[in-house]
This record gives sequence, structure tokens and C-alpha cells, in this order.
Amino acid sequence: MIAGCSQNGKDIAALNIFREMQSVGVKPNSVTIPCLLPACGNIAALIHGKAAHGFALRTGITTDVHVGSALVDMYAKCGRIHLSRLCFDSIPNKNSSLLECNHGRLCNACQGGLIEEGWHFFNSMYKDHGIEAKMEHYSCIVNLLGRAGKLEEAYAMIKQMPFEPHACVWGALLSSCRLHNNIRLGEIAARNLFELEPNNLGNYILLSNIYASKAMWDEVDAVRDVMRSRGMKKNPGCSWIEIKNRVHMLFAGDKSNPQMIEIIEKLDKLNLELKKAGYLPNTSLVMQDVDEQDKEQILCGHSEKLAVAFGLLNTPPGSPLQIIKNLRICALLIWKWLQLGAGTVAVEVPCKICRSEFFSIKAGKWIHFWLKLR
Repeated sequence: MIAGCSQNGKDIAALNIFREMQSVGVKPNSVTIPCLLPACGNIAALIHGKAAHGFALRTGITTDVHVGSALVDMYAKCGRIHLSRLCFDSIPNKNSSLLECNHGRLCNACQGGLIEEGWHFFNSMYKDHGIEAKMEHYSCIVNLLGRAGKLEEAYAMIKQMPFEPHACVWGALLSSCRLHNNIRLGEIAARNLFELEPNNLGNYILLSNIYASKAMWDEVDAVRDVMRSRGMKKNPGCSWIEIKNRVHMLFAGDKSNPQMIEIIEKLDKLNLELKKAGYLPNTSLVMQDVDEQDKEQILCGHSEKLAVAFGLLNTPPGSPLQIIKNLRICALLIWKWLQLGAGTVAVEVPCKICRSEFFSIKAGKWIHFWLKLR
């Protein structure tokens, strides 16, 4: 039941079943833990994942390759790459599948411009371990190059692949084109994706957003007409944050949270402090043809911002916030919001009034904000 829930997007239900199992005295084993850990990783429930790891250590089952592999995957999905690597190193008998997965995760972890490190892991697969790169490894490198702005290099690598690229590879390129608003390569990636997965809503929205970023509203309408003709409907943005052993869900525009008044007040305070410091909202991230004031209001309602405010209200100063979001199509709004970069005032303001560390995940890629408090 735990595995079934985890594999079908019911991760919180999987955690609840595990707690119920413990409450009635049924002890987990080397089968239960690998079924539970993917659910922890999917929604970044790190506290629950660490608890499962602690149980595995106490019962001596961490040497089991399935348990060890699940721990490697869980920590990697939660953005704790060093812990993922420690778990990997502690597995006594590593098979080729585990080595392939580990190299893929390491390549995947080298986001944020660590191109040399990513290439090192990619090339070491065959050179040091005799492992041929597979589709997911090429996808990681395409994503790494694309997010660093090297879109032409990423496209060249796709064309040089020894096999036909799957949707994961074209999806990595399309996401990067959205990040850098590259219309030409975005259209190429989108055409291939429409053939490979014609019913994937996210691909249409990404292309629509690329057009919207250039104010090409006729093209936006054309894409949305296709979506409507196929009965496609965008899922609402949702973010998860784990606080005090409980996973909380916040939806974009949702007012049902009992602390919503305090959340909105906190967001208003943050935005006011940012404006005083000279930061202006990046309304170019709003993919709608509305006036600037409406765009600012739309930005305030994004689920990841609600999650940040909720976390600040409910955790002690100095503790990290960890947030996960359901949509890959959101173009790093937290990153844009905080405007992380050398010497930007928007970094200094959250440092003074918020927290020292943030973790946020979008589209399967972690962003780690480490803000030095003054």
C-alpha cells in the first residue's frame, strides 16, 4: 500500500500509512523502507526520511542494496547531495545499476553553473567505471548546459547522441529555453515533444510562456487554442513544506489555510522591505497580458512564496526552509524574487529579516540559497 501510494502521487498518504503501521505495532523491514523513502523524496519530507534512515541503522539493514539505493535517492531528491554520497559510499556491494543511478544524480546535482564538475562525472562513467551513458545521463548534461545559458552546445549534444532522444532530453532543452527565452530552439524542442508526448500539458505551457516573455500574444493564443481543443487544463501551483514532522500543502491563490491572513501580512512586509531597498518585482515572469499592478498581485500569490512566508511564521530563526513545488513550468520564481547574486540588495534584505538558508525544488532541480546573516 505504501509503494502504491508513492508511485501514484499519494506521497502524504504513504507517510500516513507508515505512521499507522507503526502505531499498531507492525515493524518495518528491508522491504518497507525502500517503499517509504521514495515518498519522502518526492515531497522532500526530510525529517521523515531521516527517521527511516535512523530505523535502518538501528536494525542493521542499511547494507541492503535496495535500502541503500533508496537512501541515496531520497537524500538526493531532498537536495542533500553530501548525505546521498555518504550513503552511496557505505553500500558494500554496488551493482552497475546503482553506479549508473549515482552518476546520474551527481550530474543532476551539478546545477547552477558547475559545468566542469558535471562533465567530470559524466565522463568518469565510462573512463573510470566502464559504464555507457544512457538517456537520463544525457538529459542531465543537456539540462546543465542549457541552464548555464549554453543552449547551442546543449542542442549540439542532442544531435550527437548515439540514440534518438526521448522526451526527457527535449524537455530539458525546452525548460532551459524558457529560462533564457530562446524562441528558435524552444520551438524545435517543443515540436519534438508534441510528437513524443502530445498530451503533456507542461510542454504547451512552456512554449506559451516563451512566446509570452516576448509579448507574442498571437502565438500565445494559438498554443492555448490547441490546449483547449484537446481538453487540457493547467494544474494549480502547489508547494510543500515540512514543519514539525508534518507536511503542509499550499496552493496558488488558495485562501483555506488558517494562517492565510498572517501569511499575506508577512508577504506584504517582505515585499515592502524589498522595495525600500530598491528591488522591484520582476513582472516579466507573469505570462498574462495584464497591467503592471495586476502582475504584482499575481506574483504575490505564487505557492512557493506562500510557503516561504508560512515557514518563516512557524519555524525558529536560523533554521533552514525546504520547499518543493509540483510544476516544472515555473521559471525559478523564488530565485528571481530573492535575486540571488553578487552584491544585490535583494539578498541583503531577506538576510536581515528572514532566514539564513533556503532549499527550493522545481522541475526536479534543487536551488540552495545560503544567505549570510549580518
